[in-house]
Amino acid sequence: MVLLAFFVVQCSAIENNENDTSEIGIPVFTDKADQINPAIYGNYVLWMDWRDDNWDIYMFDIESGTESAVCTAPGHQESPVKEGSIIYWADGRSEQKYVYRSCTN
Repeated sequence: MVLLAFFVVQCSAIENNENDTSEIGIPVFTDKADQINPAIYGNYVLWMDWRDDNWDIYMFDIESGTESAVCTAPGHQESPVKEGSIIYWADGRSEQKYVYRSCTN
């Protein structure tokens, strides 16, 4: 099982050359299913999530602390990338994979 956690290193720890930051962190999502391939874009963390027995794309807004599903269509959704307000991913909901997109605020 792989759990996704977004860890924040405090600036004071870096400034004081403190190397042990293992106790510092904020879990983004910790489900029994796997979450893999996190990608950070500004205030957003995107990842692939196996919670519904196939790979879906989810997003966490660091600023607001909210999680939302980007795409939970049948088949596998993989490799999320965010450019501005648009999220792109490879989508296997049909026999051939296509690139899909969705807009964020």
